[in-house]
Amino acid sequence: CKQLRTLTKRSYINMYRDFGYYRLRIIIYVLMAICLGTIYYDVGNGYTAIQARASCGGFVSGFMTFMSIGGFPSFIEEMKVFSLERQNGHYGVAAYIISNFLSSMPFLLTMSWASASITYWMVKFRPGFSYFAFFALNLYGGVSVIESLMMIISALVPNFLMGLILGAGVIVILQPIFSSSVYFITWHVHSGV
Repeated sequence: CKQLRTLTKRSYINMYRDFGYYRLRIIIYVLMAICLGTIYYDVGNGYTAIQARASCGGFVSGFMTFMSIGGFPSFIEEMKVFSLERQNGHYGVAAYIISNFLSSMPFLLTMSWASASITYWMVKFRPGFSYFAFFALNLYGGVSVIESLMMIISALVPNFLMGLILGAGVIVILQPIFSSSVYFITWHVHSGV
């Protein structure tokens, strides 16, 4: 527990101090949500509106997951410190992974909820907080999976350029899975089924 607490605190401080790690991405996500909200503002209630809302949800999900590649350079730097400290026997893999997940959780929740709250209410998806929470938590889940995937890729490929290429390729391959889940969720939120 002490290792986990210490590693979580250290990882959170590192993430907070590095402006490009999460804080810049939060700003970009908010700006993107405002742009999408103005493009799809009050699209109506007809059959074409369902497709427009699904397109909006797919774009939000795709953009958020693909922007998770921005954390790769920081993951590479963290992996250097982790491998050195692990070789010296300071802590194990499980403590490091759990602490990294816990320390990134506030940033990922902020990104997801900020983007979802702006886009959801401007596009006028189905009213109700439970529907909004479902949409936002789906975005959080997608971003968390991709962040974890980028951590795995940074552990396997320590080369910066090759890691970015591999990460982008894997995200592109997985994107239809995320988009189809967002289409289903958008349809669910819109139709109330």
